Amino acid sequence: MFPPRAAKTRGILFRRRMIRLARVHNNPRLLKIHLHTFRHCKALREYHRTRSILHVKRTLGHKSILTTQRYVDLYTEIYGDMLPEDYVCKTASTVEEAKKLIEAGFEYVSELEGFQLYRKVK
Repeated sequence: MFPPRAAKTRGILFRRRMIRLARVHNNPRLLKIHLHTFRHCKALREYHRTRSILHVKRTLGHKSILTTQRYVDLYTEIYGDMLPEDYVCKTASTVEEAKKLIEAGFEYVSELEGFQLYRKVK
């Protein structure tokens, strides 16, 4: 475990980096990203992947299931009744095709018979 001072330092350094990136890319939306945002993203992805509130509870280290329930409520609000199988799947056989898929928000899954498989939530 890091001492409290180190935790504050990480947050300060992250904030400074986001300010610099927002300025360089002229994108003020980057200022809305906080270090804790990544925890929320992980929780939503894990719940989407497993649909198990207990798995998310263990992953995040929550003591109470009620704390984890907030993520399930947020997931339901965002995705509704979407199932983990609700993906758009694409294949790529060249680096250029793979690059275009990644730029379009697809994530790499695996390779099969010389093709790279990608998926994105519908």
